[in-house]
Amino acid sequence: MKKFYTLLVIALIFAMIGCTPKPEPAPKQDPSEQPSAEPSVEPSEEPSVEPSEEPSEEPSEEPSEEPSEEPSEEPVSYIDLSANGTANCYIISEAGNYKFKAVKGNSSDAVSGSEAGVIWAYTIFGGLNSIVGEDVTLEDGYVCFTATGTEGNTGIAVKDDSGNILWSWHIWSIKNLPEVEVGSSKVMKYSLGYIDWSSNDAYSFGMLYQWGRKDPLPSQYCVADGEFPTVANTDAGVIDGTGTAYAYAVAHPTTFIKGMDDTTCDWLSVVQDKQDADAWGAVSGSKSVNDPCPPGYIVPDKTLYENFAVADFVVTTDDTHHAVVWKETIAFLYSGYIHYNTGAWEYSGAWSWDRGTVGAFGSCAYILGAYIEAGKGWYRGEAMQVRCVKE
Repeated sequence: MKKFYTLLVIALIFAMIGCTPKPEPAPKQDPSEQPSAEPSVEPSEEPSVEPSEEPSEEPSEEPSEEPSEEPSEEPVSYIDLSANGTANCYIISEAGNYKFKAVKGNSSDAVSGSEAGVIWAYTIFGGLNSIVGEDVTLEDGYVCFTATGTEGNTGIAVKDDSGNILWSWHIWSIKNLPEVEVGSSKVMKYSLGYIDWSSNDAYSFGMLYQWGRKDPLPSQYCVADGEFPTVANTDAGVIDGTGTAYAYAVAHPTTFIKGMDDTTCDWLSVVQDKQDADAWGAVSGSKSVNDPCPPGYIVPDKTLYENFAVADFVVTTDDTHHAVVWKETIAFLYSGYIHYNTGAWEYSGAWSWDRGTVGAFGSCAYILGAYIEAGKGWYRGEAMQVRCVKE
């Protein structure tokens, strides 16, 4: 008990003088075990590596390549030949890119095929693609092509997957095509498909047409490319009936179809009741789907040729060509015609179809020297010139 009180007194004395026990020193650590490396490495490496590499690569590569490719694919601009009307023939006067609606003549019946291309050419200046290049395409209901600027005539067709011709169009390349007033009509100075092969306008000539057909055939002066024309005798099943005969003619635009040596001598039908008097609009009085003239023009009626007075004709000749010139403006070359039965060219005056009929025959103008006969009935199977007038 005495010892307990002694210790208590000692403790009170220490408390009164402010003495406190010294804390025990912290145990010493091995320098190799101190965690000084971890905090210093993590903050210094992460911000310095990642932000500096990623932003520098992305903007430098992608924007520099993409804009350089797009401007080179500019669409081709085409001149629309059918903007003021569709037809079986279109006129071009210079090189360029052109297009026209793929429809049948002046109708709205679309021609939907799988390909388009040049099927014949008629010029003294080159071959099959001398007027229209090889790159002929079908795009959004239009036939598109590039013209070289060479004068002459060529045919473009739309075909199906089997290569069958569904419809074809005549492209007439001519630098200058004046019009002449004859009576109340404005007439082309040249016949349809004229080629300026001479410096003398008196020798102007053009393509030849069987009465009522839309597709041209060449006259005797130029050699055509594309095995053109061929001459065919169609069987009775095709000739005897306007429907099948028209289908054959459309599918064979470069073929001269012989007229039957019978009452009609017509390429379309051996039976007069099945002939088509309105093939070129003689009955309706308006342009037909088979009319071969370009937009704004039509095959004339016989009254056009009644305005030509014999006294106004002057005969022009040289060693091989003959023509009559009316009032020094319009020349009618003695182009003759292709015979309905033989398919051979016959040289005999100037012959030019009108759209009328004379019984079973087609109506034409016949000019020889100082003689002209308008409204002359002649075999529809013959192929003659056509001179278009303004509608």
